[in-house]
Amino acid sequence: MDVKKRLWYFWGSFFTVLIGFRLFLSLSPFTNLNVGGYNIHHLFIGAVLMLGTIPFLIFGRFNALTLSLTGIGSALVADELFFLILTDGSDLSYLSPISWWGAGIFSLLLLIITGGVYYHDQC
Repeated sequence: MDVKKRLWYFWGSFFTVLIGFRLFLSLSPFTNLNVGGYNIHHLFIGAVLMLGTIPFLIFGRFNALTLSLTGIGSALVADELFFLILTDGSDLSYLSPISWWGAGIFSLLLLIITGGVYYHDQC
């Protein structure tokens, strides 16, 4: 699979999930996944997805599923990292400006790094 197609799968799934989660949770901010009385933030689901795809990426298994799952996991982590570090982690603070800026900053940083690596490889 060529690099442009790999980027498409990763970034397509990344932005679809990031925008989809932000939209859904903005419209329904009190939606939570609770397991055994614990609130499971989607950061942890994203981390599990990313950890599950690492072995495939290390060994060059660049298929649509692996790249899409990596994009989904990355979006879930990027969406909540600032939120959980800089706020009290409540449902309402998810809608706060710092949470929105955090998701945007991490997404932009990842986009810049990816673009830099792509540009370096093309030269």
